[in-house]
Amino acid sequence: MIRKATAADIPRLVELALKALQSDASGNLVVDESKVRMCIEDCVTGLNNFCWVSEQNGEVSGSLGAMTIDLTFHERKQLQVLGWYSAVPGDGFRMMREMVKWAATKPMIRQICFSMDTHFDKRIGDLAARAGFKETLPTFMLTR
Repeated sequence: MIRKATAADIPRLVELALKALQSDASGNLVVDESKVRMCIEDCVTGLNNFCWVSEQNGEVSGSLGAMTIDLTFHERKQLQVLGWYSAVPGDGFRMMREMVKWAATKPMIRQICFSMDTHFDKRIGDLAARAGFKETLPTFMLTR
């Protein structure tokens, strides 16, 4: 089952995010738990942000959180997916589809951006494509 996240979900969402960030391909970046908590709180409580959860047997087992940000050089806004995780088959796609529908009701959002580490399961990209996303740009990073 999927549903809109509530403030009561925040502690569990922080726990899941910290677990997911352990597998970050960036290598030597240090996760700041207070920043994780602030981002999740913004996604859950912000009127222009998005957060839905997947629930299994009464426990939150996944989520999709996205934050509305300014496009650097263009008019309107971008919805940036910050985290997407689901342990329940089908719920990940349902949350992605719900986010796309929600964004369509927000005239200020011009673009939705979802990026993923290439070492993750290729099926994640396939699900994003099914939801209407297109792979457009490579991302190059230098982490010091």
